[in-house]
Amino acid sequence: MCNNVREKWGHTIVSSEHGIIEENVNITMHTMMKDYNKDDGNMKIWNTLQTELKCCGVEGSDDWLKVA
Repeated sequence: MCNNVREKWGHTIVSSEHGIIEENVNITMHTMMKDYNKDDGNMKIWNTLQTELKCCGVEGSDDWLKVA
């Protein structure tokens, strides 16, 4: 998961069922990336993540190559 998102959400992810929560967040984020151009809500969320948290994907910017 993007390091900046980990820093913001890290306490939640680490505090309870680390693996399950992180996996669910990753799956959700990947799904939202695939629907970026199909859903205005997903587009706004990703635009915010990328601009305010300096996050460029789930694991990194190459994630966008997989959904293009």
